[in-house]
Amino acid sequence: PPQMTLESQWCSDDWIPVLYRFAAGYFLILTRDLISVSDPEFQHILGNIREKYPDCQIGISSVYYLPENLCHTLRESVYASAIQQIEQSYGPIPVPEWTFYDSIGVYRALIPLRDTEAVQTYMQRIIEPIIEFDAKNQSILLDTLLNFISCKGNLHLLTQKMNQHENTLRYRLGKISEITALNYRVSSNYEELAFAARIFLLSRIRIL
Repeated sequence: PPQMTLESQWCSDDWIPVLYRFAAGYFLILTRDLISVSDPEFQHILGNIREKYPDCQIGISSVYYLPENLCHTLRESVYASAIQQIEQSYGPIPVPEWTFYDSIGVYRALIPLRDTEAVQTYMQRIIEPIIEFDAKNQSILLDTLLNFISCKGNLHLLTQKMNQHENTLRYRLGKISEITALNYRVSSNYEELAFAARIFLLSRIRIL
């Protein structure tokens, strides 16, 4: 398995940042008696990283105070950075400069399950007919669905994000309902569509 190697260490006021190389990414570990993500110095450190690596995804774990929780810190930061990959294509506008693990919602539960056979089978049953329809008709139903879910089912936001008329988007969503037999207007059906869409997005990204 990939090993963590020390890349650099420096002092910044009362912060002690340590940067480790790991696989295709980096882990920045910050130690301090009390940590607040709103601290200007903390924001400054993150800004420097963004400046040095402008195309990277930055994921930030919850705050832990015991060394034995380091594994949780690393896992959470990896998960958060993975979700930022998704947000760069289907997230809010503008895309946040970094993503907090505490803000990724249901993805905290979905990421560990994404490669299980049951979850993949469930996703494919819903998503593959949409992909096949798009391929045959040169349509963008899947892209519409993914953006609709990223907008949390808000059609008004979807019209702004995709810059298309609401009636056009209603037609596409109706076609998705017809293909999948899941009515996006029905709460339980929407949740099934959302689950499948999120797993599909997770399946397309690389997680360290």
